[in-house]
Formats: sequence, C-alpha cells, structure tokens
Amino acid sequence: MSTPRYKKKYFAPSPSTRAFANPAPQLIAEITRGDLFELPNPNAKITGVEHLASYNWLEKPRLTICVPGSPPLWSPPPGPHHLVRPDSGLEYIDQNAARNPRSPLEPLFRTLYTQHPDFEISDIDLVTDRNNLRKLLRFVKGTKTDPFRIRVEIVGGRTALFTRWESETMCRVRAGRGGYGHNFENAYTTKLIGSTGHHRIITYQFGGMKLVVRHETDGYLPPTLGLNPVTTPENPVESIQDVLGRLSLSTQAPTSSRQPPSLTIDPLGRTVDLSSTIEIKTRVANKRLKMGEIFPQLWISQTPFLATGYHYDGVFGKVEPRDVTPEVRQWEHDNLDLLTRLASVIKRIVAVVKGCPGGKGVVIFEGGDKLVIVAGDQRQQALPDDLYEKWQAKTQKESEEEKTVEATSDVTAESTEKSSKITQLDTIALTKVQGKQIQSKKSDTQKTKAKENKAPETDGGVKIKATQEHYETEQTEGGVALNEV
Repeated sequence: MSTPRYKKKYFAPSPSTRAFANPAPQLIAEITRGDLFELPNPNAKITGVEHLASYNWLEKPRLTICVPGSPPLWSPPPGPHHLVRPDSGLEYIDQNAARNPRSPLEPLFRTLYTQHPDFEISDIDLVTDRNNLRKLLRFVKGTKTDPFRIRVEIVGGRTALFTRWESETMCRVRAGRGGYGHNFENAYTTKLIGSTGHHRIITYQFGGMKLVVRHETDGYLPPTLGLNPVTTPENPVESIQDVLGRLSLSTQAPTSSRQPPSLTIDPLGRTVDLSSTIEIKTRVANKRLKMGEIFPQLWISQTPFLATGYHYDGVFGKVEPRDVTPEVRQWEHDNLDLLTRLASVIKRIVAVVKGCPGGKGVVIFEGGDKLVIVAGDQRQQALPDDLYEKWQAKTQKESEEEKTVEATSDVTAESTEKSSKITQLDTIALTKVQGKQIQSKKSDTQKTKAKENKAPETDGGVKIKATQEHYETEQTEGGVALNEV
C-alpha cells in the first residue's frame, strides 16, 4: 500500500505514549552499527515458516475483532482501465495502537490462543510487528530513516515483546494531496463486511531465534486465478460467490471465557493460506517502484504475491498480481550480511533489556549511527495480567513435574532402602542357618572319624568300613571286602 505524501496528523494521547515522555530516562546502553560487525554470525535466512492465526478489526461500538477473519479478496473491476478517486479522510498508521492503546499486542495474543489454546509461548524468543523489524533493518543498512522507538519487555526470562510505538496512530489525508492506495484497494478488492483491516500472525526461525511476527495483509488471490490454493483443507474448492457469501455471515458468541470485557471476539471469516496473500502497491506511471524497498517488507512477512498499480491521474490500467517469491529469495541471498547484522542487533537489544530493571526497556533511534536503550516504565505492561499467566503456566507445570520426579525418586529410594534392609535380614538368617548346617556337618564328620578309628567289625566273612561316599568291592580271603573309593 502506498503512503500518502501529505498528511495532517491526528493523534489522541494515550498511556502508551506518555510512558515514552519520561524527561530523564535512565541510559542503559548504546549500540552502534560498528558494534554489529563484532557479533557472531547467526543463520540469517528465514526457515520453518508457519501460519498461526489471523483476525480483522471490526467497526463496532465495542472494541471488537473477528477470528480468523479474512483478508480482502482480489476482485478487480472489469475493463482495461479504471478511474480511482484520490484518498481522503482518516487513515490508520497503527490500527492496533489506535484502537487498543494500553496493549497493542493484546489482539495478537487473544487471537493466537483462540485458534491455538495450547500454544507454548515460552518457546518463543521474540514477538513483534513487522514494522519494528523494518525499522531495525533500515538502521542496520544505514539508509535514511525517521526517528523511531520500540518498547521492549522480557517475559519468562526468554521471550522478548517488541511493542510498536508511533507518535501518531492515525492521520487525516487531505483530498487531492495524498495518494490512491486506499481507494485502489477498495476498488480492486472485496472486504469482509465491517472490517477495517486484516492482520496475520506467522512464526519462523531466523538468526537462531524463534519469532512470532504480526503484519497487515492487503488481500489474497481467489482459486479461480489458478495461482495458489486459498481455501482450508475442509473446503478445497469454492467459487468467488461462495466465498463472498460466507464472509458476510457473523455471529456474536464470544469464543473464550478468558477474554476481558474490553475486547470482544467474534467467530467470523475463514483461514486463508499464506501462499495466496498479496501486497498491493500503487505508483504514478512515470515513477517505478523501488523494489529494494519492497522486498524487505515481503521478506519479513513471507508474502508471495505483489500487485502493482500504475496510474495517470488516477486512471489505472490492467493490474496482474505476480509471484515474486524467487526474487525475494534472491534478495535474501544477496543480503545475507545485512540480515546477519539485523539478527545481531535484535540479540544485542534483548541481551541489554534482560539486564534492565524489571526486564523493561525502550529502544530509541534519533538519527546518526547508534541506537540508545533506556530503562522502561515499571508501571507499564505490554499485556493484561491474565496473558502473563501463559508463561507462568509452563513454569508451574515444570515445577509440578519436578516435584513428581522428586516424589518418585523418594519412593524409589525408600523402597530400595527397605529392600536393602530385608536383604540384610535375609542374609543374617541365611548365615545362621548355614552356620547350623556347618556345625551339624562337623559333628557328623567327627562321629564318622571316631567310628573309623575303632577296630574293623566282621560279619560272616565280610569286612565293613564306614564311609560317606560310595564303595567298590574286591575279593579277599574269607569273603568280600568293601573298599572306599
């Protein structure tokens, strides 16, 4: 989506922004671009990409999202040309912060646990918006970028929460002074009824870290284009009419009893494959898009398709989405050094904030070649209290497992000790029995020897010698002799 050139900024102060207005924050550390070359080189390619969850913000009196929601369906108007009016009115810069300023990350987690109740968040190293990674990438690259701030909080000793911060969460675009991006999307896509934006949550490995990344998606391609499947396995084939008809359905039943009263979740929409999502850009015809600025955005969100609309005073020609996956992969390969430094700066930020009071810090960039990290406001939390329990649940589970193992070990040790005592008693008893048997044998032997020492007795010409074993006979004078073998 293109960014309007002229904006009248609209912003209502919120608790999240007042936290950054600390007149004298405690300086914790500085990170320069030169420092990043000294860090070990991690694996800077994205691997193991997986779609986790998605949601749409709905325009309702109460704070409401629908899960899984749906991105707008690519449905361009007929004909070779189409006139689009210039953008005007209020537009979101950061809709999550504008609607839920106390916790912009809350919708991410509510959605995640709605679709994956048993998701193990303790195994994640970083939770962030795509926007934060784009800002850090620009800093690492050294290209001109506006000042920015990122609020960081470490939870569970491992997981870093990067909360996006904008000085303005909305802007007012003056008619004729902006671009055509939003109205182009309205003309070339069909949105879920009442939706004001679709957000997706994906996970992947990058730089030796496990990330969860949220990003806004402009649209998705229908199956009739024959490009990629867009339906869930339960519904392999659908027409556009079926899709649009189902998108208009809605129920008001909440999906979780744990959600707070401030955020309502409607079960509405359908899961769309990541492989069908598109990014939409518009540009005046005599100025081509700078793909070097587009590829990083597509790379972070792993968006495969790009639809580019060029116009003459709002008149757009035919727009064909194209698969840019090979080009994005090539960009990744060509920029491994840059991406290595991106991974390094993330790890350095996390390491520094782990040492901050309460594990809270703020990353500040105000120009130049360095990031400044200051202590965060201890009164401010990135999430509502009940969501922190997701980390505590694993700790409690591990503690219970350790207690079970210890109890089992104690029982085993006690059983072994009892067995040992029984064995000792058995040995003593056996020894006594064997002693008696030995004494008995000695007595018998003594009696036998006593008999042997007596004069041999004869009976009928037969000479008999006492023995304990067997005998053999030999012929003697006057009879048969029994000799001991």
